[in-house]
Amino acid sequence: MVLQRPTHSIAIPGLESGDRLTRAEFERRYQSTPEKFKAEPIEGVVYVASPVRAFHGNPMQLLYRNCQGDHRALLLNYHRLFWL
Repeated sequence: MVLQRPTHSIAIPGLESGDRLTRAEFERRYQSTPEKFKAEPIEGVVYVASPVRAFHGNPMQLLYRNCQGDHRALLLNYHRLFWL
């Protein structure tokens, strides 16, 4: 009699903040997460970092370049973009 492997594999559960895992189980699950996913175990409890937006910091860089270091112009443009 020949045993066959099942055709479907069991999905590895994801990591959630507050999970209580051993180091080995954390590593196994962490390896199956996307590259930019950040989590860490602290004393057996998993802490997942909040995601950072793709354009984080870019609006200020564009404003600063356009104002060429003039801080008054920078503030005026900032208030026009974000507060009006």
